[in-house]
Amino acid sequence: KRASMQGHHFRRLMIFAVLTVAGLGLVPRLDLSFEPRVWSARVAVTWSWPGASPAQVEREVTAPLEAALALVDGVERIESVSRNGGGQISLQLDRAADPDFMRFALSTRIRQVAPRLPEGVSWPEVQLRNAEEEQAERPLLVWSLSGPVTPVALHRYALEVVQPAMGFVPGLRHVQVEGGNELEWLVRYDDEALGRLGLDEDALFVALRRHFQSELLGVVSEGSREWAVRLAPPPARTAEAVQRQLEGITLALRDGRLVRLGQVARVVQRERPATRFYRINGRNSIRLLAWAEQGVNTLVLARALRARADELRRHLPEGWHLYLDRDETEHLRAELAKIRQRTLWSLGLLLLFVLLVYRDWRHLAIVLLSLTANLGLAAIGYWLFGVQLHLYALAGITVSFGIIIDNSIVMMHHLQQYRDRAVFPALLASTLTTLAALVVIWFLPEQWQLNLAAFAAVLAINLAVSLVVALWLIPSLMAVLGFGESRKRRSWRTLRRTARWSGWYARAVGWLLGRRAWAIAGVVLLFGLPVFYLPNQVEGWEWYNRTLGHPRYVEEVKPIVNRVLGGTLRLFAWYVYEGSGWRDPGETVLHVRAAMPVGATAAQLDEVLRRVEEYVAGFGPQVRQYVTRVWSGQQGTMAIYFPRGGDPFFPFRLRNRLIAFSLNFGGVEWDIYGVGQGFSNTSGASPPRFRVAMYGYNRPQLQRFAERFAQKLLRHRRVQEVRTDANLYWWERDLYEYRFAPELEAMAAAGLSPRTLDAVLQRFDRRRPVAVRLPDASAVRLEPQALPRRDLYALRHQPLMRDSLRLKLDLLGQWQKVTVPQAIHKRDQQYMQVVEFEYTGSHRFGQRHLDRTMEEMRRELPLGYTMEQLSWRWGKEAQRSWLMLPLVVVLIFFICAVMFESLRQAFAVILLIPVSFIGIFLAFYWTDYPFDQGGYTSFLLLSGLSVNSVILLLNDYNRLRKRRPALAPIQAYRRSFVQKIVPILLTIVSTALGMVPFLMHGRGEVFWSPLAVGTIGGLIFSAIVVVWFIPLFFVPREGTER
Repeated sequence: KRASMQGHHFRRLMIFAVLTVAGLGLVPRLDLSFEPRVWSARVAVTWSWPGASPAQVEREVTAPLEAALALVDGVERIESVSRNGGGQISLQLDRAADPDFMRFALSTRIRQVAPRLPEGVSWPEVQLRNAEEEQAERPLLVWSLSGPVTPVALHRYALEVVQPAMGFVPGLRHVQVEGGNELEWLVRYDDEALGRLGLDEDALFVALRRHFQSELLGVVSEGSREWAVRLAPPPARTAEAVQRQLEGITLALRDGRLVRLGQVARVVQRERPATRFYRINGRNSIRLLAWAEQGVNTLVLARALRARADELRRHLPEGWHLYLDRDETEHLRAELAKIRQRTLWSLGLLLLFVLLVYRDWRHLAIVLLSLTANLGLAAIGYWLFGVQLHLYALAGITVSFGIIIDNSIVMMHHLQQYRDRAVFPALLASTLTTLAALVVIWFLPEQWQLNLAAFAAVLAINLAVSLVVALWLIPSLMAVLGFGESRKRRSWRTLRRTARWSGWYARAVGWLLGRRAWAIAGVVLLFGLPVFYLPNQVEGWEWYNRTLGHPRYVEEVKPIVNRVLGGTLRLFAWYVYEGSGWRDPGETVLHVRAAMPVGATAAQLDEVLRRVEEYVAGFGPQVRQYVTRVWSGQQGTMAIYFPRGGDPFFPFRLRNRLIAFSLNFGGVEWDIYGVGQGFSNTSGASPPRFRVAMYGYNRPQLQRFAERFAQKLLRHRRVQEVRTDANLYWWERDLYEYRFAPELEAMAAAGLSPRTLDAVLQRFDRRRPVAVRLPDASAVRLEPQALPRRDLYALRHQPLMRDSLRLKLDLLGQWQKVTVPQAIHKRDQQYMQVVEFEYTGSHRFGQRHLDRTMEEMRRELPLGYTMEQLSWRWGKEAQRSWLMLPLVVVLIFFICAVMFESLRQAFAVILLIPVSFIGIFLAFYWTDYPFDQGGYTSFLLLSGLSVNSVILLLNDYNRLRKRRPALAPIQAYRRSFVQKIVPILLTIVSTALGMVPFLMHGRGEVFWSPLAVGTIGGLIFSAIVVVWFIPLFFVPREGTER
């Protein structure tokens, strides 16, 4: 029989070995990525209509297209934006919709509407995009080439040297070069000389285009082959030849002499005036963007590209620099290094703990082998269920080490004590309670699910596999390693010490049972009652205002009541949760945005940002890099990066100094803010800004409602200004335009046609169009030597000569200056009006004022008009998430009720959950760690982990009561406690040790540090609760039970 059992255990070990090896072999085939991917297909419909205003685009193009596309089934949401000269409609598709079929259906609808669109509108283009394609469209690496030369020289060097050298790296799709100014030819003509010859600017345009025009002379045939014969000017090879060619162009024949362009104009070559600027650390630079092929290992490719860039740096001219501006794999490498470090430390601490506790290499071998088998079998589960392993999921594997070892320790201890597997139902119930806590993650806000869904899936698979390992593998390992041959006998000294200690514990528990009500009341007060949330006044409740709202009670009595009855809940709510918020795990970056009034040029805004660059450069090594981008006079940014491991408070100080420095520039609108870990909890650093979107189908009526809403907001003295026409995005600026309404009678009397009037207005267009492009694609522009006055006053009052007519536009019509939005946004065919304001004070009080005002405004809005707060609200989402905790408690209650077949015991188990939260409250209050989404997750995780100890203890207690019904309850509990307290404490300590490595990177670590602090604090306090609090609910007084 013994040989048969040995063979049975050997076969079981072989099966586990084969499955483990197979699972580890599947690891390279698992879905590993940096960020979680979300299926999100959308269709973008874009079109252009040159010269059309946003209102005109929305009325005549966007609205008809939206009405047609909204009839297609499978469209979840429609968003549109109408801008100057074009627009776009974005359609979010339903998950069940077939993207290719949806593209066909939408194209069919567009073909029905397109023929009825106004003349000049391009054919609407349909593009299907999903989240993976959009992510792949980001460059893998971005370099910046800078040096003490002109942008033209930098651009030429990047094209001729850097780009070819990078292009030979395997896995690289292509390298794109951005930046640098092109060379162009400028023809500066003499207006007076042209006038004396009876010529004008139009004659120069015609002459240039005629000279470089390629004319078809005919076709030459030879057999079956044909060649077209064209007449074209000979190409010039050098700049001097091009200049002579342009100067020699014939303009006209006057008095028998040919008038050439060189006689009335000066031809020069110049760099095209920059309309955009890009600099790194104040140096002009050229950007090189490296794009990876799909499916390539980005870590390997990025390593090869960085090595090639290092080679190029060694051959750069003196003073030139090739900066690595952005590396998409940098954060991935850093996080993988952290996960590797945490995993090694977690494994090392847990294995060392097992070795110190048991002082037996066989226990250590069992734990190590069972953990290896668990990982191998879990890999099979990841592959079967298609779990995406991103950074949060990989860290979840490390978190699960302690919980996996818990099940192994409990099973080993029980097998040594009883030589059976009767503890497995308790293990199953405790595992199910942890899984019940994880189920809630799928009910959290989508922003949380994005990261935590795979984290929960990994934990669920690991815990499920740990049950299989504990039930079948560990008994076989213990049998093979000789644990079943003999039972280790404890010494008489150990037995006497255990009996003495257990007797003292029984007397202490008996003393507590005699004062059960006082003990329970003390625990309740330690947790705290939410009396501090009671308002000072309640409108309409006179009895409340005369008692709890009385000024004397509020000022003298209420603070004492809050301290006495508030408990640890008050400490957590006031000093921890009040400053909490969603924290961004990204790098600390200080952003400076600048915008000048409409009409300012990009060069003017660039000059302002150069002054800011000089100021930032004065801080030396405290700033790692600053990148400046200027797109126009109304859009410029500067991103300031800081060295890793630097002063964590310097970004805040620099932000305040930049705000003070920006006051030196009048007429510039600034927006200075920080993102990333260093700016995650800046509550109170600046006045909080709130944005509300109002929706409706009638735009004028919606604007009136926005004005009414603004008046309600301004009733609070801490709200000084409200914008009712705020732009949806920061780069959208309001535009001003002058509208000229001609009087037809006056124009008819002057004999003017609209075409003549248009020609006059075109002369005041400051944009210099390209007259012609040379064979080498160089542009040729015309510009008068003496630039005429081309402002609004000259347009309105200066007499203009058009042919033989003297025109003065002020006599031909009316002028009007109007403000027009840069874009009109709509969502689901409803207009969007954005209301924005700042609140001088706490964000919490500002949010409270906004909520009350929005609730009041919603009651006044008619049917079809809605409003919502635009920014993601941690408070509102977290409040909704806290409501998920009762769902966890209910699930755990039903699991325990089925396990113990007792509602009383199940109710006592779930009472441990809120009491264990005291440990979380105190942990965050004492350690001053920030509370973010990781802290909330610790509440969920502790809800399942804290009851595991009670389930093990109750399982043994019920088992003993059934076997010996005559035994007194206090003695039965004492024996169960003595038998199970060791594995209970071991499991608590092992789980806490598994979380310790997540504290290695300090308070700045987003999610993981708060998760570890909350979980460790709750587990430690749950151990105290198991020892002293649980008997108050499970053990009746002597003689109360039959």
